[in-house]
Amino acid sequence: MPLYTSVRNARMESKISKKGTRHEMSDEVIQKLKDEKVLHKSNIPHDEKVFWTRDFKNEDELRGRLDRNKFSDDEVNTVVSAWKQDNKTGYDLTGLKLLSDDVAMYSFDKKLNNWSLEPSCWVTNSTAMSTKDGKAMSLGTSMVQSDIETPVDMRKLHSSEKLHKHPARDDKAQSEVYLVTSGCAALNILKDGKPTVKLVKQGEVVVINPGVVHCVNSVIGEYEQLVSQIPSAFQYGFGFKEEVDENGYDMDALTREATAELTEVKKEIDKEPKVA
Repeated sequence: MPLYTSVRNARMESKISKKGTRHEMSDEVIQKLKDEKVLHKSNIPHDEKVFWTRDFKNEDELRGRLDRNKFSDDEVNTVVSAWKQDNKTGYDLTGLKLLSDDVAMYSFDKKLNNWSLEPSCWVTNSTAMSTKDGKAMSLGTSMVQSDIETPVDMRKLHSSEKLHKHPARDDKAQSEVYLVTSGCAALNILKDGKPTVKLVKQGEVVVINPGVVHCVNSVIGEYEQLVSQIPSAFQYGFGFKEEVDENGYDMDALTREATAELTEVKKEIDKEPKVA
């Protein structure tokens, strides 16, 4: 059973993926947030847990949602502080099992995918917390999922997924590890300046070295991928990927090739005995 199924079921109840803690917010402030539909109304005793009605992309968006005629400056700051503690950009803490001074352990079958098709899944869904003081660790992991049974262009799921490479400098060298936990993906990897199609099936791993041009072209099936960056972009000053000009490559032809290969793989997968 792929992780996708449990995560999808959890996300069907939107309150789950936006759950937070009241922290320093008073009963009065919480009630006003509910009245303004910033928080969902709930029947939880004493409201120790709160449920945001939407995924605010940043602090400014949340502040803009709070009516200054109804919230004082101190109340606004208290609300933002509470939200920040549960919504750290790049630090998805769901599934966290152990947190010590030196290490964090995560259980991915308990992880909620808070990504909702933003251009970058890393910003909302990166598992990168490693110590009690919140410092980013040397590895960050994100998750992308789809339940479309026919081949789908990855750019329809992940709009920023284009040919790109990661830093390869002495001070910023980043590798990327793709683990397909369900379904199948077709990657484009440039070799000698020519893009080729590389299939990655369920259970397989591909390591992309620093500076190698690549992208996920298309995927198929009840699909799920875990992608780890080593080190995490959140560790060394947001050294994000560098996009490559696709004009020199026939991306439509590559997509047709990827689609054909994924379709054949799906036929093979469908023939395999199902595990109860």
